[in-house]
Amino acid sequence: MSAASLIPLSWLQAVGSVSGKIYFAIHRKRRLIAECNIKHCFPEMSDAEQAQLLWKNAEETGKWVCETPFAWFSKPERAMKKTTIKNPEKLQEAFDKKKGVVIIMPHYGNWEMMNYYLPQNYPSGCMYKAAKSETLEKVVTDSRERVGTKMFNVDMTGVRQALKHIKQGNLLVVLSDHLPERKAGVYVPFFGLQTLTGKMTHTFARPNKAEVLLVTATRKPKGAGFEIEFHDVEGMDTKDPVAAATGLNKAIEKVVRKTPEQYQWIYKRFGRQPQGVLSIYRQDKRLYP
Repeated sequence: MSAASLIPLSWLQAVGSVSGKIYFAIHRKRRLIAECNIKHCFPEMSDAEQAQLLWKNAEETGKWVCETPFAWFSKPERAMKKTTIKNPEKLQEAFDKKKGVVIIMPHYGNWEMMNYYLPQNYPSGCMYKAAKSETLEKVVTDSRERVGTKMFNVDMTGVRQALKHIKQGNLLVVLSDHLPERKAGVYVPFFGLQTLTGKMTHTFARPNKAEVLLVTATRKPKGAGFEIEFHDVEGMDTKDPVAAATGLNKAIEKVVRKTPEQYQWIYKRFGRQPQGVLSIYRQDKRLYP
């Protein structure tokens, strides 16, 4: 795989664009999940516009998969030649307050590219959920740790380590749009749908009154690379987990709406509803006949 990282990014993305459409064509369930998400999140779009977004998302999903060798195994200097930082001063200002910075990172663009900027410039850690495959687990953690990112598992030990890491004024990255267990989340709107949203981001930010920013790594066209940008997140400086989760989802939705084809729509983000409430997937007779 490390040798594959030497393949030009434009080639990987070209293969990914085609592969993604083939994957959507043959993998009916994943395509229907993405279609269901797009239908309910963009009701203002016509059927034709929704279909166009679906197949653009297929291309971007394929690119994300085929970029994996580049994103996991490139040398930092090579990766950064393909990466521009739009507003680095925003992160620097937050870090200089010395209260720690919680970085919200949605499943958008290629979030792995953050590993080539954040730990090269700031003491950085990242929350992660251990993969079921030990081999995949080692590949993922090794690829992130080799560039200086500290990995904290989502368990009691990892959470305590992460809280200490934040208290020391460091950066902590949280993939905040995972679907949590019911006891670990609250229901707040996301694209107009009640969505179980994790409280973990607020848990890390609140004790030390850490700064909170959202970061995106948007894929540029024609293999030109990625643009990293930092965004403000409103409503996190509160004791109310519902208000904090609402602000988090608003920030994620705002950036996704700019380039919706680069979001991970194949994920059942709205799958865990309150008892007695059917999810949008359960309502779709094609997914659950």
